Amino acid sequence: MLYDNALLTDALCEAWLLTGEARYAVAVQETLGFLERDDFS
Repeated sequence: MLYDNALLTDALCEAWLLTGEARYAVAVQETLGFLERDDFS
């Protein structure tokens, strides 16, 4: 699952950089928060 979330995070970062839409930044933060809580604890 770590690989899936890494790809998702990369795609969301790209979308955020290209569009500047805050919803992508929020999704990146939530995905990284999920990884930190569930996969690295």
